[in-house]
Amino acid sequence: MMRRKVTGVPAFLIGDEMVVGLDQEKILSLVDHRVVACTQCGTKVRVPVNKGKLRITCRKCGTVFEAEPK
Repeated sequence: MMRRKVTGVPAFLIGDEMVVGLDQEKILSLVDHRVVACTQCGTKVRVPVNKGKLRITCRKCGTVFEAEPK
């Protein structure tokens, strides 16, 4: 971030976009996944957005659950 002369504030580089500050809406619009927790063990799982309702299998405990990330 020093090369881009951004100091003293939270800054994120997502792809080619620079997000300065904690603008949660802009960050979520640039990220192509969400993190959901397993309903059984609580393990966090990355799932893609805009795919509708998904059946997810937890890698840790093997529980199958449905999620619809937005």
